[in-house]
Amino acid sequence: MEYIKNIMKNILSYIVTSGIITYFFIHYNNKKLEREKWKNSKNLQIDNYFRSISGEELKSVLDFWASIIFKLGENNNITVSDMRELQQKTFMYGSDKTVKILSKFQQNSYKKNPNNQKGLIYAALIMCSLKNDFSGVEINPLTILELKLKDFYKNEDELKKYYNEILLEIKDI
Repeated sequence: MEYIKNIMKNILSYIVTSGIITYFFIHYNNKKLEREKWKNSKNLQIDNYFRSISGEELKSVLDFWASIIFKLGENNNITVSDMRELQQKTFMYGSDKTVKILSKFQQNSYKKNPNNQKGLIYAALIMCSLKNDFSGVEINPLTILELKLKDFYKNEDELKKYYNEILLEIKDI
């Protein structure tokens, strides 16, 4: 009889301990889920507010960057003032990722002998990042350059090399 009592105590102890542990796991997971939902909800509210205020501005910035790429080789008469305004608007209305790419683009252009192909990839990356900011659509910048550059396949290896270098530079965002 004593043996059965001990077994019952052990079973009861096991059930109570399991119940307590299960409760804490469920409670912890629920709290974690609530925090994630709250964070996602907050991000959505910020994003919706931002888009409602700046949708047209973001579109105009995207249009300008697209014109830089798609009017390549044409006399586009972009002034230093135009570029400053474009950078300011890109900073104001672009995502963290877009601004990071913009800063790398600008650092490339500050060099004594800037790498034009790398600058072109930066510009295409900014355009693609803005497109994602504006519409949620992701496009590979090399696809844009393939669309525009007549000698893309001739320079494809070098362009891919620069593209991969840039991806490493911005990977932390």
